[in-house]
Amino acid sequence: NVNSDFERDQAARVAADVLGVSEVVNNITINPLPRYSDAALVHRIEDRLAGNWETYRVADRIAVKVKDGKATLTGQVDNWAQYREAAALARLTDGVWALDNQLSVASADYPWPG
Repeated sequence: NVNSDFERDQAARVAADVLGVSEVVNNITINPLPRYSDAALVHRIEDRLAGNWETYRVADRIAVKVKDGKATLTGQVDNWAQYREAAALARLTDGVWALDNQLSVASADYPWPG
């Protein structure tokens, strides 16, 4: 059991780097601790978006909402790299245990495949 997606992903990365390991099955569960209020998490995510080299140009177009530690991103970004980076920044913010990425990409005629 860990407290965040970041800790869960980090454990899998460490295990995958062990010599001789060919596959990692990550059965770690997330038991988030309420370290931050939802309002504090919104500000933390907004700060991370504004301070990131990939997302700072579109940070003002991304709306962040957090309810019970679950973050939701809405708005429009310019490209898929910004879409992916915004999602990673939000998901890996300490205190966020889940993410609903509803961002759209300008002039993309198809949804993100996953």
